[in-house]
Amino acid sequence: MAQYDELKGRLLLATASLVAMGTGLSYLLAGLPLAVPFAAGGGLGVVYQIMLQQGVDALPLDGLDASQVRCSRGWGYLCRRNGCRHNGCGYNGCGHN
Repeated sequence: MAQYDELKGRLLLATASLVAMGTGLSYLLAGLPLAVPFAAGGGLGVVYQIMLQQGVDALPLDGLDASQVRCSRGWGYLCRRNGCRHNGCGYNGCGHN
């Protein structure tokens, strides 16, 4: 779990750094009329990333094991290795690949 927390921190730092650099560059190239919307959009992106991380942290982990993964094409349903409920799961252990 410590690795996950470290990854979250690095992702936020990278996102905030890119927003800051992009805002500075847009200010240098086009002035304030471009820098303000860039900064606003980037700031909202950072807020969204924080909310997304908190949402993932709030998911219950009880009952999940390594044989369950998120299905990439199943509208968020859990796909079990031998019991996928939908076609096109994309998980190598699923019988519907």
